[in-house]
Amino acid sequence: MMTIQNALKFLSGNYPLVKIVDFDEKSKLFYDSRSNLVFLVDNEDLPIVSEYLSSHDKDAIHQMFENVKNVDEVIERIDTLQSKGVLLPGPLDKLISVESHDVQHRLDYDLENILMRKYILETTQQCNFRCRYCHNTLEPVFRHHTNKHMSFEVAKASVDFYKELYLKFFRKLPKDKKTLLLKHFSPFIGFYGGEPSLNWKLVEDTVNYYLNLDWESDGISRNLLSFSINTNLYILTDEMLSFIMKHKPLLFISLDGPKEENDRNRITIDGKGTFDKVYANINKIKNADPEYFKEKVLILCVEAHNNNPKLVHEMLDSIGCPVDYNDELPYGKLFEDPEGEIRFYDEHEKELIEQKLEKYKKRVAENDENAIEEFTSLYFLDNFESDTPYSRMPVSVNLSCPLGIDNIMIDVDGYIHICHKTDGSFPLGNVLKGGYDKKQMLNVYSSYGSTTNCKECRNCWAMKMCSFCAALRLDGGKFNNPRPIECDLQRRRVEYLLKLFVALYKLDSDFMPKLIARKHDLNHYKSIVDYNEFIRYVEK
Repeated sequence: MMTIQNALKFLSGNYPLVKIVDFDEKSKLFYDSRSNLVFLVDNEDLPIVSEYLSSHDKDAIHQMFENVKNVDEVIERIDTLQSKGVLLPGPLDKLISVESHDVQHRLDYDLENILMRKYILETTQQCNFRCRYCHNTLEPVFRHHTNKHMSFEVAKASVDFYKELYLKFFRKLPKDKKTLLLKHFSPFIGFYGGEPSLNWKLVEDTVNYYLNLDWESDGISRNLLSFSINTNLYILTDEMLSFIMKHKPLLFISLDGPKEENDRNRITIDGKGTFDKVYANINKIKNADPEYFKEKVLILCVEAHNNNPKLVHEMLDSIGCPVDYNDELPYGKLFEDPEGEIRFYDEHEKELIEQKLEKYKKRVAENDENAIEEFTSLYFLDNFESDTPYSRMPVSVNLSCPLGIDNIMIDVDGYIHICHKTDGSFPLGNVLKGGYDKKQMLNVYSSYGSTTNCKECRNCWAMKMCSFCAALRLDGGKFNNPRPIECDLQRRRVEYLLKLFVALYKLDSDFMPKLIARKHDLNHYKSIVDYNEFIRYVEK
C-alpha cells in the first residue's frame, strides 16, 4: 500500500500536468493544467487515488483498503474526473494545432477581432547611452544601435496604418461600447528608440500629424488622442520641455536608482555616468508641473543583477511619481542566475509568504481600498475552474498575445514587428508596402506554434502561466525554447504563487472575489481586447 509520500511521488512522475501543494494539514490542493481545474483531496484518500490511478482494478483496491469506508466514493470521483479529461496521465499531444487551416483560422479571427492596444514607433536606432545590459548594445547582427532615423514618410504611413487598424475595430462597435472603448482605450501611439530625443523634430512633426487627422468624423474628439515617449532624458532642451508641457504625454523615463547604482550600468557612449544630467532633467519637469509629474510621468527601473535593490527602491520610491520595476533580461538568456533564484525560493518561501500576509492584513485593517493591488501576479487564477467540467474539452494553448496584432512596433524603415521587445529579426510586413504581409503573419503563427509544441512544453504543468512569450523566444529569425533550468525557475515561481494564493484564501475568504473584481475592472487592469468579449462587458 502506498504511503502519502509514495503517492505524491507516483503522481508527480506519471501526471506531469498535475501540480499538488499543501492546502492545510488534512488536504492537498490539486491543479490539473489540462482542464485548468483546482480541487482538494484529503491526505487520507491520496493512497487510494494513486493506487487506483495505477491499476484501475476496483477489486484489488477494495481488498487493499477493506477497512476504509469511502473507497467507492473516491473511485467514483476519479472515474468522473477522468471521463471529463481531468487526471489523465502523460503529456498533451500538442499545445496548439499548426495545421494550415487552423493557423489560418486563428490569424483571421485575431485580425478581425483583436484591438491594437500598443503601437510603438522606433523613431531612431541611435542612442547616446550604451547601457551594459541593453540588448541593442550587445546584439551585433539584428536590432542594434545604428545612426538610422525614421523619416517623416515612414512615420506618416505608420500613423495612417494605426488609424486604419483602430477605426476598423471602433466602427463595428455599438454606440455604448464605442463610448466605453474611448474611455479606456482611446487612440494611443508610443515613441521609442534608440533615444527619441535624438530625432526630436520627427516626434513633434508626427504628433502634429497624428493630432490633426480627421478623427472627428468618426465621433472621436481630438482631446482623447494621446501618446507616450520613452526616453533616457539625458537631453531636455527648452523646446522639448515646452512641447511636453503643452501636450502632456505619458512620459517613461529610464533611471536605475541613485547615482552609484544607476551609473554602474547606464553609461554614455564614452563610458561616463548619466545620473546627474538625467536627475536634473527629471527635476526640471517636476518643477515645471508637479501635478503632471505625479500623474503622467513613470520611472522605468531595470533591477540589474549587480545593483543594490534596497538603495534603488529607497531612492526611487521617494521621487514623487510612479515607478515600474522590471527584471533584467540578460542577453542570450532569460535569467541571470536561475539556480540561485530557485535556491532563494526554497530557502525563503515561507518568510516571503508571511511578509505578504502581514502587509495585506495591515492594509485591510486600515480600510485600504487598494490592498489587493499587490497581488496582480495572481490574476491567472481567474481562469481556474473549481467545478468539474461538464464535458471533456479540447486543449489549445497559445503561449503569447495575438502576435503582431495586439502589440506591434514599426521600425525606422517601416517594417512591422511583433513588439518592441523583439530583436527585429522576423518582420511581418511594411507600412510603406500595404501593411501586413499575410504570408509572413501565417509563418510567424505557425513557427511559434511549432516551437511551443515541444516535448518540454507539452509536459509542463505551468504551461498556461508561462511568462516566456514569443518576443522573448525570438532570436535571429527563429523562435527558441528556454533552457531547462529556466523552465524549472518558471515553475518554481508559479508554485510559490499557488502557495501564496492558498495562504491568502485561508486568511481572507473574500480574497478571490476581490481579486477577480479588480481584474475585470478596466479602471485597474487592461488586457487584450477581444471584440466578442468587449461587447458583453458591463461596467459597474
